[in-house]
Amino acid sequence: MRGGGNSEPLISKGYESRKSGLRKKFFAFTLAEVLITLGIIGVVAALTIPTLISNHQKKVYVTQLKKAVNTLTNGFKLMLADTGVDHLGDTNLFITGGTPPNTYFVFNEAELKNLKNYFNIVHLEIMSQSIVSSTYHFISGNSVPAHQLSPAGFFNHCNMTTVDGAQIHLLASGQESIKALIDVNGYHRLPNTVGKDVFWVSFDSNGMIVVDSTKYSNSTAPNSSCISSSAAACFDSIVMNNWEITYY
Repeated sequence: MRGGGNSEPLISKGYESRKSGLRKKFFAFTLAEVLITLGIIGVVAALTIPTLISNHQKKVYVTQLKKAVNTLTNGFKLMLADTGVDHLGDTNLFITGGTPPNTYFVFNEAELKNLKNYFNIVHLEIMSQSIVSSTYHFISGNSVPAHQLSPAGFFNHCNMTTVDGAQIHLLASGQESIKALIDVNGYHRLPNTVGKDVFWVSFDSNGMIVVDSTKYSNSTAPNSSCISSSAAACFDSIVMNNWEITYY
């Protein structure tokens, strides 16, 4: 062989290399290891999935609430622009009740039928009292007193159903302002819980939402009030927290 010596042929070296490659060992998980891994994944999923679902549902509720509020604010803007005035009390929506000096604003029932011209709604109902579901409750589980959702100081009422399925109950407050009970998915769909799908919203004489953060002290924060006692505090909390639900 040319060159002499004991060196092996090149083809032999290549063969040995391939042989050594065939000797590599392949490792796999044992059944016990697979079962342990699946168990860990199951525990993590059980801990995280409910939170993910809850957070998603909160976003859905807030999105539906925003749509309902926008329906109202946009409608009030159109109404003011159409009548060329700056205050709702100067529109045909209100008439003056009572005897001076004890006068107050009430809805002009003859005008309420025209709300369809301003609000994106599919149904309108005029009534003498509020629709308050007996199944409404707070997040704490407490039932909601009727005066929380339909205070006795309100004079007449109007119920609207939006194209998105939300039900909005408008109440004349006696001033140039309006209160609205908003059920974002309708009275007949659960959970019918204040702070989840039910909210109490105030609008001023310009048709803008009212949130009075100064009325809350550390001991009467809107979060704690919303959970157990105040239908109005839930909406205040959402707006004060950049349109996020933080109370549950």
